[in-house]
Amino acid sequence: MVTIQEDNRWRVQDDEGFNWGKYIKDGRTEKWALVVEFKESREENHARAYLSEVYKAFIEAQRANRWSQEKECFVDPQGNPTVDPDKVDFEALVAVIPTVGVWCRGLEEILNYREKVEEGINKVIMRA
Repeated sequence: MVTIQEDNRWRVQDDEGFNWGKYIKDGRTEKWALVVEFKESREENHARAYLSEVYKAFIEAQRANRWSQEKECFVDPQGNPTVDPDKVDFEALVAVIPTVGVWCRGLEEILNYREKVEEGINKVIMRA
């Protein structure tokens, strides 16, 4: 039986009348339940991917000890500043990432839309 709960989770439960013996050959008799949770939206997943890239660049700059006195931060090999991902405002980053409908419409209607979105994301990241 599959039920969708109010907090966006699916719960798949063992049906009492279903014979699992056909599928479980080692004699186990315990009951199984599978719970799948969908907590993050598409925008939150994209924000986490951006933060993952920021984290990689930051850690690499720290390990290479590339501190810029002029910029007062760690920099990547090209001299661009890197940011500690823990200091990035995650909610603001999610808010800057457009939904699918806005993204598709923006690509059709606005020249250089992708670059403008990337610029907004970079502004939020660099504010940290």
